[in-house]
Amino acid sequence: MALEDSPELGKPSSTRVTFSGWFRKNKREISLLASVVVFVSLVVFFIEILPVFHPFAPGGLEGCVATKSGAPLVTTVRIGSVTRPTYDDGCFFFFPNISPGDHELIVALSSGEIILPIIIISDQAISIGTIYVGP
Repeated sequence: MALEDSPELGKPSSTRVTFSGWFRKNKREISLLASVVVFVSLVVFFIEILPVFHPFAPGGLEGCVATKSGAPLVTTVRIGSVTRPTYDDGCFFFFPNISPGDHELIVALSSGEIILPIIIISDQAISIGTIYVGP
């Protein structure tokens, strides 16, 4: 098909939209978008930046559990309402975001539970090493 045989698309519109006209027409959408951007920015600020200046930032805890003879103990450990399993090597997965202060690490045994006092220090990951439990 030759160019001469092509259908005519019509004449371009002579209506021209200026930025101020477009802005006035979309004012509500622009305000909503700006509000969302400000809200998300504030959330990121409070979650990511503000804790750096907070004197009581949460800490964390990791460690291992073994029998008195030194064999790794596969069990569960708990701080507050958060429970973690110990793996084949007796170590438990890191407990993040624990508030600073005195806590109890509860080790589940077949004969009951052992409660160990733990002190969490602000903004520090504490490794308690290996805890030896049992008769």
